[in-house]
Amino acid sequence: MKAAKESARVAKLASKWSRVPKSIQDRLALEAAKRGEGIKVIEGLNDPRFKGMDKMEYKVKSADGLDSVVHYVRDPKTGKLMDFKFKKHSTDTPGTWGMTPERKVSPIGND
Repeated sequence: MKAAKESARVAKLASKWSRVPKSIQDRLALEAAKRGEGIKVIEGLNDPRFKGMDKMEYKVKSADGLDSVVHYVRDPKTGKLMDFKFKKHSTDTPGTWGMTPERKVSPIGND
């Protein structure tokens, strides 16, 4: 039973993260993150792959309330940027605060 719960947890996390943009807004957010834009959210990571590096985040919110959020890792010694992942895509369902009821979201951002 414990293994099944762990497997479900891992599957949920795997589906939560993506490395591929799903909209133009996502693509622009990823390009900005790859230029090093964003803020430091964790200094000195403990993950063995990224020991001592910083976790960064770049966010974009459209006028319609759609979010694109990219996390990545920055080596403070070299400035190298790596491991870009989407925490949230602009095509994800917004919260109840996000939109008016008549707003329809398409995967490529066109209505």
